[in-house]
Amino acid sequence: MPRPRDQMPAAVGRGHLRACHADREQVIGVLKAAFVQGRLSKHELNARVGQALAARTYADLAALTADLPAGLAAAEPPYQPTRVRLGVLTIAYEARRVEFSYLRDTLGLTAGNLSQHLGVLETAGLIAIEKGYAGKRARTWVTLTKAGQAALEDEIAQLELLISRIEPAPSL
Repeated sequence: MPRPRDQMPAAVGRGHLRACHADREQVIGVLKAAFVQGRLSKHELNARVGQALAARTYADLAALTADLPAGLAAAEPPYQPTRVRLGVLTIAYEARRVEFSYLRDTLGLTAGNLSQHLGVLETAGLIAIEKGYAGKRARTWVTLTKAGQAALEDEIAQLELLISRIEPAPSL
């Protein structure tokens, strides 16, 4: 006899629902983490990534990670500095106030791609976005916030620490 929906375990209750692209990407992240940890071979990774991209439901996706330990890929904070986001923070730090088109051209991004990155950084409180006009042309300016400056300084310190691990010690 089927159980009422509210008493079903979450995975079972959602298994029939359609998965979205973000769900597929999350599973692919877990699969990549399992590969890096040696839990999957390259062949297994490639096969499962293909299946994840073709998955239609949550149940399809759950089957791909059922034999892997839970919690393999910790969720990244949405403001996790990637190369592009670190570039935005760095340029905004240098310029104090930078125009959207300058960022787009300097970082070699499309306007849509840059907009997505700026949205994530703004939501995290790392930048402030100001819209206005220069003459009759609409402009968008980006300014680094105090939290953004602190995040940039922290990221630089972490990168320096990592680099120091691979650089040879100076000889005396």
